[in-house]
Amino acid sequence: MGDVARRPRSGTGETVRVEHWTNAREQAILAAHNLLDPETAEPYAGVPYVWSDQFGERLQLAGTAHAPDIHFLSGGSGEGSYLALRGDGEKVVGAVGFGCDRRRFNQARRLVTAHTSWDEAVGRDG
Repeated sequence: MGDVARRPRSGTGETVRVEHWTNAREQAILAAHNLLDPETAEPYAGVPYVWSDQFGERLQLAGTAHAPDIHFLSGGSGEGSYLALRGDGEKVVGAVGFGCDRRRFNQARRLVTAHTSWDEAVGRDG
């Protein structure tokens, strides 16, 4: 199935296997666009995104959770629900949410996709 397709990892030249159907869906949409309009073709540069419903709550991850910096946008460590950004000192590289508002998670996901600077993202939150 296409949901285990390998894709480039942003900025590293490596490939990563993202085993979630959103990855396959996003790649398929871009592949169709590139096939139908080759003059505007572009490589796939999406950010890995996965989610799972666990014990009545949604766990969501965009980008990577393996980064040294963490900033909680809501909730916190040990709380029942939270939304956190992960950063590498320079930019936002991940968002992790558990039981958080989906609209708010999607806002955090856009920060990851846009490679927003860490200082701008944390400063934006106040």
